Amino acid sequence: MGFYFFKILLELSRPWSLILISYALSVWALHKGKNRLAKMILVAVFIFSLVLSFPFSASTLISFLESQHPAQRVSQVTPAQAIVVLGGTVSNSLPPRIEPEETRESRLSIAAKLFLNKKSPIIFVSGGVPYSGPRGELRTESTDMKEYLLGFGIPSEVIIEEKQSRNTKENVEYLTNLLEAQGIQQFILLTSAYHMPRALSLFKKQKFDIIPFPVSFRHDADIKWQNLIPNLVTLDNSTLALKEILGMAAYRLFP
Repeated sequence: MGFYFFKILLELSRPWSLILISYALSVWALHKGKNRLAKMILVAVFIFSLVLSFPFSASTLISFLESQHPAQRVSQVTPAQAIVVLGGTVSNSLPPRIEPEETRESRLSIAAKLFLNKKSPIIFVSGGVPYSGPRGELRTESTDMKEYLLGFGIPSEVIIEEKQSRNTKENVEYLTNLLEAQGIQQFILLTSAYHMPRALSLFKKQKFDIIPFPVSFRHDADIKWQNLIPNLVTLDNSTLALKEILGMAAYRLFP
């Protein structure tokens, strides 16, 4: 029950959700003849969405998260006992896709590079949200992640699936059991740069020796005239950053 409660609460706290809720409240206020209240809500939601749609705002939020762990080259990484890849990177293997595709991030592609460059002899993939495949078979995100890695020629026996987790907290919980069962204390952690602070803070509670390898950086330090224009891509970046910040706050309040 707690998982679904916080999932719903998190979804409702996203900027898009708050904007829609605010518009709904303003319509209700107009219906009730509360014109002044409706105007106040509309002005507030306009300012809120405008601020989060400016590249400067999104860049500040994303940079706050991504600057905590700098980017590295594969050649710079210290070899470790394992590579751990968190979910949130592949699209479901459903038509028109005939096989899993890494369309959201580049976590698995980098994991394959690390393995092929002999940075670790084993890869853990984590993601347990189930769905029905094109032939009605039960699949999970970790199933798709493993299949994607197999396409790089990585042997099946070196890829270990964690197929129970539904969020980052559960990623850590179930991976901890698998890692400890294998006697692994040191590993390379692969996830998106903006997601790394939240994931790393949870793993460190388990006393692992972790080498963070953030990927898919979104912060753009270049100053261009386009950065002065609000846009939906920027609002999406603001949404991701706020989700991470709220997630970290929730873990502190409800450890």
